[in-house]
Amino acid sequence: MTVIAEKLVLTEIQEVEEPIDTGRLASFAEYNECGAVTSFLGNVRATEKGVPIKALEYEYHVDLAPRELRKIAEEALGTFDVRRVACVHRVGRVPVGEASVAIWIGADHRAAAFQACQYVIDQLKVRVPIWKSIAY
Repeated sequence: MTVIAEKLVLTEIQEVEEPIDTGRLASFAEYNECGAVTSFLGNVRATEKGVPIKALEYEYHVDLAPRELRKIAEEALGTFDVRRVACVHRVGRVPVGEASVAIWIGADHRAAAFQACQYVIDQLKVRVPIWKSIAY
């Protein structure tokens, strides 16, 4: 965790084959000064271009991915009027129906929470070296 005044960031690349603990992320974001908590789950769909799949397999750059993910979360914390930013991305095999990425934002007001959440997922997709392949 990084402490910036009373603002906090939690980021992880999760290497275990267990679902993301969304309750832990929600508890982190639900700080008593946060009137708005937004979340985003990126779930594995059952099909890819109309073809049934079993899972997605994620690989990542061990050194760069965690650092870039933290940097993005800290940018969101500094850019938007939010107090908590949590982001976890799974790697390895993620079966259909489970989340591969989860983001929770806690803020005083909803507009900033939504903006920060969108910023984190958009930047993660562009900048964090995580690659996926399809398991049929």
